[in-house]
Parts: sequence; C-alpha cells; structure tokens
Amino acid sequence: MKGVFETRKPKPKYDKIWDVSVVLKHLSSLYPNEKLPLKDLTYKALMLILLHVTMEEDNYSFDLAEHIKTSTPRSPHTKIDISVYEPDSTICPLACLKAYINKTKNLRNSETQLFISYVRPHKPVSRDTVSRWTKETLRICGIDTNVFTAHSTRSASVSKANEKDVPIHEIMANAGWKSAETFRKYYNKPVVQGNRLTAAILGQ
Repeated sequence: MKGVFETRKPKPKYDKIWDVSVVLKHLSSLYPNEKLPLKDLTYKALMLILLHVTMEEDNYSFDLAEHIKTSTPRSPHTKIDISVYEPDSTICPLACLKAYINKTKNLRNSETQLFISYVRPHKPVSRDTVSRWTKETLRICGIDTNVFTAHSTRSASVSKANEKDVPIHEIMANAGWKSAETFRKYYNKPVVQGNRLTAAILGQ
C-alpha cells in the first residue's frame, strides 16, 4: 500500500486558470460603490480582497482571529493589509472596503467580523457562505464554476501577478509562502485570455 501511495503523486487541481481581467471588468461596472445595493457591494468587496496581492500610503490592516493554511509557530501570518489602488478607483479594494464598512456600520452593532449577511438579521457569515458568495460572483462574471472553485481566486491572482512581472519574492510574501516551489507547482498557471476560456475548459 505504501508503494501504491508513493506512485500517486499530488497533482495541481488546475492546468489553466481564469483571467482576472474578466472579473475585474465586471466589478469595475459596479460603481460608484456608495450607491450599490448591499448584496452587490458585499460581493465586490469580497472578490477584490481575495484578488488583492500587490496593488502605500493608505491601507487597512486586519488581524486574523484564526490560523490559516500556511500558518506555523514561527510564521503565524495573521495580518492582512489592504492598500489603495490609484490607477483605477472603480476596482480599488480599499475604496470598496471603506464603502462596505460604512454601509454596514449601522447593521452590525458590536459585531467585529468583517463580512455579515446582506439580509436580515445581518449576522456574521460562515466560511461556507463566503465560499458560496465567491463562486456566485465568479459565475456572474462568466467564469465556469463547474470547473473552478472559490479557492481558484488564489491561483488566478498570483498567476496574473507573475504574468505582469511582479517579483516572485513579493508574491510569496503576500501569499505567506516560504517555498517558490509551492507557487510554481500548485498556483502558477497559464492564464486563459478572454474567449479562449471556454475552449480551454472543453479541451481538458
């Protein structure tokens, strides 16, 4: 059985990944942030945060209440920084986040968890709900969620950053990785451009 186990090497889930620009194009149409319905603003803020890798003078910092996948005793990686993105205010994660916090300020009472339900009674949401929201946003943007899960946002964002020549050490630092091999093997995927997405999916 050990021999069989050794022959079954772990494989990356995806051979290719969706193009972040497709999602960002849709999100940029949801503007201005302050006039969006709470549901749309919630989805937009969530997706921009998930895609935010290296977009410093103005930022928000979050201390995570729980360990994440890459946490270790020596490197807990329990802080997330969301910075301003000046080139395009329609997809600035910080601006969207500020609008979301302001819109939910009177709904959350003393609740400190960032994302709350956009329907009454506006309680804090679970990981499963966040995952469902992420998939729904991807579906709305035209990404095939029968193939790509919510977690694919991680691979999509870092692959796009790498394609745009962001230094590997910056990508690793923001993602909390210690090994470049982890990025190369599991997350760095060819980005499927525009209408080639369907053909690439059907060809798998």
